[in-house]
Amino acid sequence: MKLTACVVLTVATLVVTPLSRAQVKSASADSVAGRYEGTAANPLRPNDSVALSLNLVLQDGKISGRIATPEVEAQITTGTFTQNRLEIRFNVGGAPGTLDATLSRDGAMTGKWTLAGQGGTVELKRVPEDIARAAAMIDQARDELRASKPAGDAAVQRTASKWADELWSYHADRPASPEASRARREALLMLLDSGQVSAALSKTSSLAPNDRTLDNALDLFFRNATRRGQLEVLISTAGEIAAQSGDAKTKARAEFMLGEALWQKSENVRAKECFEKSLAYDSKGDFSAEARGNIYEIDRLNVGQAAPALIARALDGTTVSLTKYSGRPVLIVFWATW
Repeated sequence: MKLTACVVLTVATLVVTPLSRAQVKSASADSVAGRYEGTAANPLRPNDSVALSLNLVLQDGKISGRIATPEVEAQITTGTFTQNRLEIRFNVGGAPGTLDATLSRDGAMTGKWTLAGQGGTVELKRVPEDIARAAAMIDQARDELRASKPAGDAAVQRTASKWADELWSYHADRPASPEASRARREALLMLLDSGQVSAALSKTSSLAPNDRTLDNALDLFFRNATRRGQLEVLISTAGEIAAQSGDAKTKARAEFMLGEALWQKSENVRAKECFEKSLAYDSKGDFSAEARGNIYEIDRLNVGQAAPALIARALDGTTVSLTKYSGRPVLIVFWATW
C-alpha cells in the first residue's frame, strides 16, 4: 500500500505525519475551483475553434458554475472532480453537453467536450484571481441585464449604466492590467447595446491619446452603428477617435471607417480625403490595400466616367480590347473557378 505523507521540519527533529485519503482528496478537490479560459474545437463545426470559459465553484463537495462561449452560456447541472479528473454536465437550449478533462497542478485543463452529440477537444488554463474577479463582475452584469429586459428599455439602460460605471471604475484602479481592459471594453459594449451612444462616447473621450482602448472602442462603435444603420453616428464617432488618438494605426483605421461611411452617403470627395489620410498614417497596414482600391474606384469607376483600359484573351485565343468597342454598349461578366 502506497503511503502518502507530508513532512514537518522542526529545529531538531523530522516528523512524518500520514495523511488520510479523505485529506488527500479534499486538498485535490479544492484546487479545481476558479475560472478557466482557452479554446475548444467547435462540436457543431469541427474545423472551427471557439473561445471557451469555465467558472467552477466547489461547495459542500459539489461542483457548480457555468460554461460559456461568446455566443452561448449554460449553467453546470452536475459535476464531479476525482483524482484530477473533472466531469461536468450542462444543457444549452435543450441540447445536452458534457466536458471531461484532466487538470494538472499548474492549472492546465485538457480533454474533450460534446454538445448535441458532436464532440471536440478542449484546452483551458486557470486565469489569475484578478482576471477571474473581473470576469465575475461581467457575468453578474450580464445576468442583471437579462433579468431587466422584461421591464423595458428604460430598465435595461439603467442597469447598463450602473454596471458600465462600476466596470469603468474597476479599470481606474488597475489601469495597466489586462482584466481592467476587458472590464472597460465590456462597459462600452453594455452602453452601446442599450442604445446609450452618447454615454459611451463620453467615456471614450476621457481616455488618453495613447490608450489602446480607443482602438477597441472604434470597433465597437463601428459594429453598433453598422448594425443599427446609423451612418451619422459612425461618422461622428470615427472622426472624434481619429482626432483623439495618438496611435498611427488607430488613426488609420478610424479614417478608413470614416471614409467608408461617407462613401455610403455618396460624399465621394470627403471619403477620398479620409482614405488618403488613412494611407498617410499607415501605408502598409491592414486597410491600406483596400484604401488604395477605394480611391481608384472613386476616381475612375463612377457612372458616366470612361471605362478603364481592359485587354483580355478570348476562348479562341484572340486578344480583345475594350477600346475596340468605344461608343457602344458593352456587358462585361467577370467569373472564376477555384
